[in-house]
Amino acid sequence: MDAEMLALPPAAEAPRPRTLMVGTVLASASSVMFFFALFGIYISQRQQTRAAGIEWFPEGAIRLPPGGMMMMTLVLSAGTMAWVQQAIKNDDRRSALIALAITMIFGGSVINQTVFYWNDMQIGINDNPLSDAAMLMFTITGAHMLMVIVGLVFIFLTAMRALFGQYNSQQADGIHAAAFFWYSVIAVYSVIWFAIYITK
Repeated sequence: MDAEMLALPPAAEAPRPRTLMVGTVLASASSVMFFFALFGIYISQRQQTRAAGIEWFPEGAIRLPPGGMMMMTLVLSAGTMAWVQQAIKNDDRRSALIALAITMIFGGSVINQTVFYWNDMQIGINDNPLSDAAMLMFTITGAHMLMVIVGLVFIFLTAMRALFGQYNSQQADGIHAAAFFWYSVIAVYSVIWFAIYITK
């Protein structure tokens, strides 16, 4: 028998390490834990302040429509991010890039809406020295805006790599990692929307 016939077949390609996805999950979990610690402080302080008979926020200071618009914008961005994942699964890079661009527009809109909301509230951080309401509200919403910015940078870098053909149906870890982080951004905002803007 020829030596070639007795040779072993080539080894299977080693699976790619999923370090980006694992790192994103850990970073997202850390971010969510940070926000839940802030929410715990916020709700505890609100209960204590109200129990002492001190006003938490002035009546009518926080209007519901801007917060609801941000929630709807982020819900729409969840749909476009799911579109990205489906498109890359089908090797439809063009649709994936369009969906990534739309998601970034939604994210930019959330930043714009957050700044508008802060101005619309007309609440100074030291308006009520007996209440920590404004300081905690600005800390939580400001930290979330920072999280949105980080998510947008992540999505932009992912879009650049997709544009140059680095992602496809066989290798899409970056797409799924960016989507996971963005879903974390949406989950955190949903709690902000309910705990701060709705229940005040």
